[in-house]
This record gives sequence, C-alpha cells and structure tokens, in this order.
Amino acid sequence: MGIAGRVFSVIVPGGGLIRRRRYLLGAGLLLLCVLLFEGYAGLLVVSPSGAPGWLGAALFWLAAGIWALNALAEGLLWASGGEGEREEVYRRALEAFAAGEDERCEKLLASALRRGPLDADFLFLRAQAALKAGRRRRARRLFRKCRDFDEKGKWTGRIESAMKSS
Repeated sequence: MGIAGRVFSVIVPGGGLIRRRRYLLGAGLLLLCVLLFEGYAGLLVVSPSGAPGWLGAALFWLAAGIWALNALAEGLLWASGGEGEREEVYRRALEAFAAGEDERCEKLLASALRRGPLDADFLFLRAQAALKAGRRRRARRLFRKCRDFDEKGKWTGRIESAMKSS
C-alpha cells in the first residue's frame, strides 16, 4: 500500500478500515466522528438557546478522542508492519499448497481470511486447495466468491478455466 493510502488511514477516522475492505465499520466510525463534530459546531451556533455548556465540550472531546485513537491505532499498525503480514501469510500458504501440506495451507488461509474476508488472492488459493482436496462444490463456491471480489480482474481467466474443468 502506498504512502498516500497510509496517510489517509491515519488522518481519516475509519479510513484504514475502509482500505482493508471493512466498509461498514469504517463508514460507521467516520460517520460517528463527523456527527460529533457537527453536533459541536451546531452547539456553538445555538449556545445562547440554553444548551448546557458542558455538552459542547463533551461532544468536541469525544470526537477528538475517537480521531486520536484512530490515528494512534493506524500509526501503530503502520509502524509494526502489520500490513506486510498479509504477504507473508500468503507466501507461507502458497508454499504449503505447493508442498502438498493441505491441512497447514487451509489453516493459514482461514486465519488470513478472518482478517480480510474479501481478499481475492486468498479466496483463489483456498478454492484451488479445495479443488485439490476433491471438494468440487466448495471450490466452485469459492471461485465464484473470488470472481465477485476480484476488482482488478487478476484471476478472471484462471477462474473460468478452473470452473470449466471442475
């Protein structure tokens, strides 16, 4: 992932979740933060109407806290190299698949898909492992899911040929 995407993740609350394809959670966090800041701004405008003074401060600090926690979490993830872990798990799963260690490959893929359930690369490898294990129905379902989430069309040709042969 590029530097601009990482900066976006740190600055925008929920941006990192959106980049990791956890759209609903990321959008919810962003919406919550925006609504809190909007509530604070609205209270600044209508404060003479009798709204308690502590309410504006509470809204502001709650929104600022959410933003700061998001920035801290994304910064720590960036610094720890947690985003590079995906490639390492994929590499180990691919090695296990090539070596015929189907059970180890399946465990690695399952753990990776818990973190990012819509990753086309992992779905394709999982479908290949299911096909190799003789579970054609599961493989076809995984190939269809992979095709649905393959935004760049990286696996389209291979998916079609695998589905025709199974």
